[in-house]
Amino acid sequence: MTGKYDLVTKACKNNLSRTGKVMKKLVSIAINDNLITSIKDVTEENSNRIFDHAYGVLIEELYGPNKEKSFQLNVNRVGNLMKN
Repeated sequence: MTGKYDLVTKACKNNLSRTGKVMKKLVSIAINDNLITSIKDVTEENSNRIFDHAYGVLIEELYGPNKEKSFQLNVNRVGNLMKN
């Protein structure tokens, strides 16, 4: 497993930061939409359903109804689009 101190380049550290930001937002959406009560409720069995829901909500927040290009997004782009 890679730890944060294994990341030696600025790009790797930025990517880790963006990924963490996106994941925290997805968990927040799942909690707000009553899919889970905490991150501890995410299991192998429900993780796809939770992700599909929360990611859809996040893309809707970022793009509104105009989602044509959203399929091209990666986690770094989503992190960049999110407001702090």
